[in-house]
Amino acid sequence: RENQQASKGTSKPALGSRVALGGMASAARALGWGEGLAQWRRVALLGLPSLRSQQPAPTIPFYSTYLSRKLRKQQQHQAVVVEKDRDRDRDREPKRSIKGLRVGLIGAPNAGKSALTNVLLGRKVTAVSGKVNTTTSQTFGVVTSRRVAGHLQVNESEQERSEEKSNECSPEVTTRLMIFDTPGVVDHKHYRNMRQRERVSDAYATAALCDALVFVVDAERQLRKPDPRVERLVVEYRREVEGFGSGDAGGQAAAMPKSVLAMNKVDLVRGSRRGDLLDLARRLNDLGSFDQIFMVSSLKGTGTEDLLAYLRSVSVPHRTEEAVGHGGGAGGTGWLSQCEDEESSHDHSSYAVELVKEQVYRRLNGEIPYVLKIKPVSTKFLRDGSLRIEQDLLVNHMKKKKIVVGRKGQAIGQIGCRARAELEKQLGLKVHLILNVKVRKQD
Repeated sequence: RENQQASKGTSKPALGSRVALGGMASAARALGWGEGLAQWRRVALLGLPSLRSQQPAPTIPFYSTYLSRKLRKQQQHQAVVVEKDRDRDRDREPKRSIKGLRVGLIGAPNAGKSALTNVLLGRKVTAVSGKVNTTTSQTFGVVTSRRVAGHLQVNESEQERSEEKSNECSPEVTTRLMIFDTPGVVDHKHYRNMRQRERVSDAYATAALCDALVFVVDAERQLRKPDPRVERLVVEYRREVEGFGSGDAGGQAAAMPKSVLAMNKVDLVRGSRRGDLLDLARRLNDLGSFDQIFMVSSLKGTGTEDLLAYLRSVSVPHRTEEAVGHGGGAGGTGWLSQCEDEESSHDHSSYAVELVKEQVYRRLNGEIPYVLKIKPVSTKFLRDGSLRIEQDLLVNHMKKKKIVVGRKGQAIGQIGCRARAELEKQLGLKVHLILNVKVRKQD
């Protein structure tokens, strides 16, 4: 009260206040609190109206020896508990490991390699048609699967129920399969031209870089009309792959990749001919010495899950995710980093070329699909998020241009509409596809 009166009337507080503050300051110095209370005394003696704007005095806790010892023990116990919780959380985190396998599909032309590749990948990556030599260059796609707590690709409800159990018990294993689709191969006696010879050489070179090979045979055609060239090819392909592998290894003998025989199109084998499948598989196995034999149907998906399961089981373990990408070469892990960045060998432009080529092979007949060249012009995204793709379809004669265009543009219209619909389905966005049919200049 005296301080309040002093702040109203006089410039200094009353004498009693000064005496009281002096005594508090002496007691504060005795207790070790002198700095804070001495500051209050100076403020009060200066006659300042209020102390609220000043910094409050530091609170210096005063504990007895017993309380201090008890507090230190509690702090140490709390630090130990926190450290144990961190160790337990670190142990409960699932250990991540990566397995990978490069798989090459090889076989005679029109055996169904491209269709089987798309089924194994779960999406369309390469063109498929009923004509021979639709695939002219190797393409690849990547399929990734994760196994946690013994479950492969569990759904959301199962994942929520087993999340705690999976974190405590089982590691997370990521398996990446890079599947290559190669052009059809033939033996040396049946090369039609140098272009086919180059395609066969590229197919064998790709197969030599793979960790596992799937030799695809059209089982229905082989039963209906046995072709001795297929049996001769089963014997020769091993020698060709080993030859390319030894060339990459500096002349040393290279190990043959794991080989699997895939009897494709078994859904077309009906009636009494089903019993002949085993005889055909046994005969081909005697020639090729395959590690496994699978009866599959790329059209209906029969047997493809068993083939994928086997490929995952023989995948090669690699280093942890932090170390992936530092290895290289045929046996390194550099290709695993490529799997993380790319899901296939196509970008938007080349993917559109592949789908347009598929519709060209399905719609046009004769030699036109083989002489027609597809040239990308532009690929760009518009402001509304749609994709605009323009391509030139080049032929070598005006008559062939008229066939490609069709009567009143029906042929090219069907090709464009079907290719655009497939692009929108696969890409999940709106596509504007523009196709220009032109006659290319002769060299």
